[in-house]
Amino acid sequence: MWAVLGTPVCLAGLTSLPGRYPWPEVALWLAALAAALLLRRSRPVTALLAGALSWEAALVLHGPESWLGILPLLPALPVLAYLAGVRTADARRALPALAASVVPGAVAGHAVVSAAGILLGCLVPWLAGQYRRQRAELVRAGWERAERLEREQRAAAERARLRERARIASDMHDLLGHELSLIALRAGALEVAPGLAEPHRESAAQLREAVTEAAERLREVVRMLRADPHPLPPGTGPGAGTAAGPGAETAAGPGVGMAGPGVETVGGLVRRARDSGLRVHLTGEDPALPPMSARALHRVVQESLTNAARHAPGAEVTVQITETPAEALVTITNPLTRPPSRDGDGTGLLSLEERVRLCGGDLSVRRGPGAFEVRARLPRSLPGGPPPAPPAVRPGAGVPGGVRRAALAPVDAASAPVDAASAPAAAEAAGPAWPAGDAAVLQGSGAARRSASGAGHPARPGGDRAGEPGASRAEEPGAGRTEVARGLAEARGRVRRARRWAVLGAAGSVAGLAAVVLGFTAYDRMTSALEPGDFARLHVGQAREAADRVLPARTWVDRAFGEEPPIPAGAECRYYGTSRNPLDGRLGLYRVCFAGDRVADARRLPPPPPNGR
Repeated sequence: MWAVLGTPVCLAGLTSLPGRYPWPEVALWLAALAAALLLRRSRPVTALLAGALSWEAALVLHGPESWLGILPLLPALPVLAYLAGVRTADARRALPALAASVVPGAVAGHAVVSAAGILLGCLVPWLAGQYRRQRAELVRAGWERAERLEREQRAAAERARLRERARIASDMHDLLGHELSLIALRAGALEVAPGLAEPHRESAAQLREAVTEAAERLREVVRMLRADPHPLPPGTGPGAGTAAGPGAETAAGPGVGMAGPGVETVGGLVRRARDSGLRVHLTGEDPALPPMSARALHRVVQESLTNAARHAPGAEVTVQITETPAEALVTITNPLTRPPSRDGDGTGLLSLEERVRLCGGDLSVRRGPGAFEVRARLPRSLPGGPPPAPPAVRPGAGVPGGVRRAALAPVDAASAPVDAASAPAAAEAAGPAWPAGDAAVLQGSGAARRSASGAGHPARPGGDRAGEPGASRAEEPGAGRTEVARGLAEARGRVRRARRWAVLGAAGSVAGLAAVVLGFTAYDRMTSALEPGDFARLHVGQAREAADRVLPARTWVDRAFGEEPPIPAGAECRYYGTSRNPLDGRLGLYRVCFAGDRVADARRLPPPPPNGR
């Protein structure tokens, strides 16, 4: 930058015009420019003041009549002013400095030129820099807010996931406690059985005491797990609002054709909903599932009926249960009767999806013209370990920090759900029977994408196992960076590349224009100059044809720069340069006049006086 801004100063020392800069002055201005550029980051206002005072000093020394007093240091003013505007937040520091820089020119009698140069060369670029700084601050604040929102969304999703894990663990402990109670009961019966040898009776007593102690410890763990610091509203927990009615447990034992101890069957849940006034039609029977999967199935149906009653009141809900040798599939469908709802924090679907996922199944939500469907697939046997967790909520494409809202495919479609950004009209017309926030969280968790693909348990790269949260994610490149942070880094890279190309393009354009101007100037001077020896061969009365063989093919100017001797009557004159040097600023001319076919006059015109005087 110093070399570019110092080029006009060097040219002012190389020119042959009167009043050119002596080399000590050139060195002084180059040093002043270097000092100003060095201070442009740490003290931008001081750098601007140094550049403005240097320009004012050159104006006072050489006067506004000559371009040497205005142009050589003028390009540095907008550069320093723009940089000061970008890096200065307080305008009260820069404006007095700009006003003070006008004083030297005004004292020397050049107030108008001095004020115009400062206004155009400093004030306008400084305002442009201020705008650039404020816009950059707004963009940075927007990105920071988007990243903060995304972190909050991730934290909310993680809290919901952890709370659901605690509930599932509570269910597991309840089931195990029930089984331990049965074991203790049978051990007690064995202890008092007649005909049992005393050593075996003591062993049975010890077994009963150990099982009873284990059951007590389980009860303590269950009480700790149920002490949720962020409890959900009543009726949203697993098995909330249900009670074991008659026939809730059969001789086959828990987990065979039933939901397990303490949880009613899907048929009982549907009957209770129907008795409450909800129009529900059930197809199929309760599948034979492990207790954990049966509870998950019960929760899916329960939550779906609750949301249908809330968001599609009066609509008929269809619950269909189908079974295969490997899995059970439950589908809950209801028509859409309301416009899109914006309430709900999105944790309902996320909790259901987490519960179903830990059972080895998957959950999908689809919305089509006039219909809303929730579908859960649960295997008949639990996996050896929980499948990988879905990725955290991701921001919507092209919207910093936004959550991609789930637009759900038609009920009978086999394809994956479609992004709401591509079908906003259909989304508004249909209206979800589920809170839009819930659908957004499920879309962010990836459950709809997994169910639409038909995959059983697609493993997420770097996914977590139960009890190992974030174990493999920490090993991934760029782990811990949010989507917004990655988007911000990419945006900064694009801005840097665009700025680089803009600077290179502007510099290339200026360089190309300068090359064209300088090239034409050199061509013009070299092809329109008359050598002194050739001029000596011209004389008055010489034939035009002989004179044309001596004269250049082009003239330099059409008239003299200043006053000239009288032109002979009836003659036309041509003006040629006296030097082929493009930097020669002496502006001397040869004038050759023709009257008819003869040379009427040939003389050298003196250059005009300095500054036109």
